[in-house]
Amino acid sequence: MQGHKNRGEQNLAWHVRCYESVKKGFLMQSSAKGATP
Repeated sequence: MQGHKNRGEQNLAWHVRCYESVKKGFLMQSSAKGATP
């Protein structure tokens, strides 16, 4: 049970990192085009 909880937390952290990198890339792309979010 503990291992499953650990794996779930790692998976969540991975999703957060992925989301942050995508959001960062989107913001950089938008600012490059001069568009406002």
